[in-house]
Amino acid sequence: MPEMINQEDPAPVEAPVSLEQASTAETSPAEAKTAGETGQGTKKRGNRGQTCKDRREHAAVKRRARIQEDREAESTPRVKSENSEPRKPKRRVALMLGFCGTEFQGMQVNPNARTIEGDLFKALCEAGAVSEENATSQQKVQLQRAARTDKGVHAAGQVVSLKMIVEDPDIVEKVNAKLCDQIRVWGFVRV
Repeated sequence: MPEMINQEDPAPVEAPVSLEQASTAETSPAEAKTAGETGQGTKKRGNRGQTCKDRREHAAVKRRARIQEDREAESTPRVKSENSEPRKPKRRVALMLGFCGTEFQGMQVNPNARTIEGDLFKALCEAGAVSEENATSQQKVQLQRAARTDKGVHAAGQVVSLKMIVEDPDIVEKVNAKLCDQIRVWGFVRV
């Protein structure tokens, strides 16, 4: 019985390219890695097919870009709007507080839930410890809690760190005046 020959030309199969060959060929080292051999000591891992070396190099590139952006942002003067308030110096502080958590859904901020952190941040903004520019997000003042609590949990001594304006000597009293009766700020120390 005569042999049937497929009339269609099969796709050409490319030979694997090593990193050394890639430097002399027209393909880039990244293409060489995907084309076949990955070189000495590099083994593809993870879902994205990257080697540890690739991830380290990518992280280094991102880090350098972020540093460059920060330098450019520092050298660029801030554009003040017509109604912006003068900048007041912020200091990193540890804020000591206590609370009765019966009416709260825990310490950590949650959308659509009343939390200790949410009420505290709102009171800090209203009392002038956080500027209007930074009042939109807790991340802008680097607010961090020492621990989370669950719904209904009380704490006599909880610590929250943040960058806040401490020029006013009566800032603790002003914050407490804006807080509900279940939350009290005992004081703060610079860190």
